[in-house]
Amino acid sequence: MAITITKNITLQGVIHINEPVSANYEIYLVLPTQNYPNALPNALDNQVLEEIYVINDHANTTRIYLPSISSLKGAWNPKIHVLQNNPTLPTLEVYAYSSETGADTIIGAVAVDILTYRETKYLHPVENNLWMCLTAMGVAP
Repeated sequence: MAITITKNITLQGVIHINEPVSANYEIYLVLPTQNYPNALPNALDNQVLEEIYVINDHANTTRIYLPSISSLKGAWNPKIHVLQNNPTLPTLEVYAYSSETGADTIIGAVAVDILTYRETKYLHPVENNLWMCLTAMGVAP
């Protein structure tokens, strides 16, 4: 049984998951701390949070946890693209934020799976606790 490693990764730019260790990963996407949490919603750094790309090349199970929509303080500009880029088809799962006091959902569910090589999920907050999720299927080279 593989061990599970937990990491916090700042939600910005391109996040490439390509870990050499044979382990399962839990990746928590956290907001950047610069000018935060005192920034006004529209002052969240749009250049950082506007488009985020998560590329998974890891060979074992990877779980990605989204930040809570309420932590964005009304700035619903993040567009998160998650790409399964490993042809061996490890499990890649994306989870909405959940706590004892409340939970977000992704199109009404707690999580979505990305199992197909070159499949991409596009996630975007559309309500106080709801992530929209669109799927694009790529063609293997």
